[in-house]
Amino acid sequence: MLFSGLLFCGECGQKLTFERAFKPTKAYTYYSCSSFKTKRVSCSARLRLDADKLDRFLLDQIAERILNDSNIKQIILGLMKLRAELLNQTRSKTMKLRSEINGLQKKIDNLVEAVAEGILPKDIVQAKLQKLREDKERLDLELLHGEVIAFPKLNVSAQFIEKFRSLCKEMFLRGDIKKRQTFLKSFIKKIDLTRDTCKVHYDLAHLLVAHEDGSRLRDGMVELNGIEPSAS
Repeated sequence: MLFSGLLFCGECGQKLTFERAFKPTKAYTYYSCSSFKTKRVSCSARLRLDADKLDRFLLDQIAERILNDSNIKQIILGLMKLRAELLNQTRSKTMKLRSEINGLQKKIDNLVEAVAEGILPKDIVQAKLQKLREDKERLDLELLHGEVIAFPKLNVSAQFIEKFRSLCKEMFLRGDIKKRQTFLKSFIKKIDLTRDTCKVHYDLAHLLVAHEDGSRLRDGMVELNGIEPSAS
């Protein structure tokens, strides 16, 4: 069910839906053309594909054909740029917070010194001191939670790209099904299937928030021949 909502029949255009079939000793899962059940649309293909086999086949092909070296490199470089922009924004905010904290600390020190030298009575400045200390504590916490740890510049080598691709495949195969589906749907637009081929339509620019970072990751489509995971 990993590709539920993304699969379409290449013959009639209907969605492929996920279904289970039970036999005495085993349960089977399929992606079936909607026309297979409803018969409201005439379809000569009447696709019914083994869900587990098709999932594995598509994941392997996506990892090798779509998440190829060139595309992965552009994704990583785009993410590095976004990270740098985030760090710059955070540094600017950090400088402003530290300036405000220093200003509050100076006011606190001046009031404490005035009380110590007898210039101002303690009972008069106590409430103001409490308010200044609370404001400073709030800004200290905001500064602590808002800091982003910088990371070294990455060497986008062939080994690094292969490791990144392996991590993507690992993420496809393990973990919460909803999260895996959300990740796939972030760049896979639709998949058209026939008994022999499938066409995967994708847009890798959606993996990056900033459009300018994804400018080199254009829309694409890969056609895969020799689909094996079929069932009648």
